Amino acid sequence: MTRFSIITVCLNEAETIRGTCESICSQSFQGFEWIVIDGCSTDGTLDVLSEYEHRIDHLISEADAGLYDAMNKGLRLAKGKYLLFLNAGDSLVGAQVLDVVSKVPDVDLIYGDLCCISEDNATFVKVFPDVLSKYYLLKQMMPHQASFIRRTLFDKYGDYDTSLKIAADYDLFVRFLYIHRISYIHVPQTLAVFVTDGLSSRADQRELRKNENHLVRKKYFPWFVYGLKGLKMQFRQPCKVNNVQTYNPNKSVRI
Repeated sequence: MTRFSIITVCLNEAETIRGTCESICSQSFQGFEWIVIDGCSTDGTLDVLSEYEHRIDHLISEADAGLYDAMNKGLRLAKGKYLLFLNAGDSLVGAQVLDVVSKVPDVDLIYGDLCCISEDNATFVKVFPDVLSKYYLLKQMMPHQASFIRRTLFDKYGDYDTSLKIAADYDLFVRFLYIHRISYIHVPQTLAVFVTDGLSSRADQRELRKNENHLVRKKYFPWFVYGLKGLKMQFRQPCKVNNVQTYNPNKSVRI
C-alpha cells in the first residue's frame, strides 16, 4: 500500500504553486502519490503544474463548490494509508519530512509543528502539544498542513463538512479527536510552512471565521458555549496566541 497521499488544492495560484510542487518532489521518501485538484485556474497555474506532470498521479481541473469540496474530491481519489492536505502556497519544510513521518508508529493522526509566515514576512513556529485536551481543541486549530490523517477515518466518520466555508478543518479535527477519540502522536519537529494569507487568515473573513468557529463549538462543546465561561468568552477580546517561539530551522522546537 502507498504510505502517503498528498493532496494539493489550488485556484489561480501561479505565483505560489511552484514552491509547493518543489517541496513535494524533493522528498527523499518516495512512497507517496500526489493528487492535485484545481478549480479551473486561468492565471497560468496549470502551465506551472504541467512541468510536474511526470510526478502528479491525478490532476483534476474543474469547477467546484469551494475549498472543502475540492479537498473532499482529493481524498476520494486517495489510495494512501495517510492523507496530507498541502494546498497551494504551503510547503514541506525540508526533503526529509516524509521520511521522518514514515518511521512513526501507526496511529490515526500524526502531526508536527508549523512554521508560519505572515504577510509582512515575520516568521514564527506554532508548536503543538503532545496531549490534545478538550480545552485545547476548544480554543486552538490543528495544522492540516502538518497533519497526516489515516485514510480510513474519513470512511468511518465522514468527510469535510461543505456547509462550512472556512472552518470545516476545525470541525473535522474536533470530530475525529474529541468525539471519536482517535489515536495520535505529536512529532516534535517543524514539518510544514504555512503562509498566513489564505482564506481563513484574511481580515475580510474574520467575522465569518468567528461565526463558523462558534457553530463548531456550539455543536461539539455545548457544555462550554452555554456555560458562564462560554458567555464571557463571547464578549471578550480574542486572546493573543502564546504557544509560539522564534523559528530556528536547525532546531526542533517544543512546548
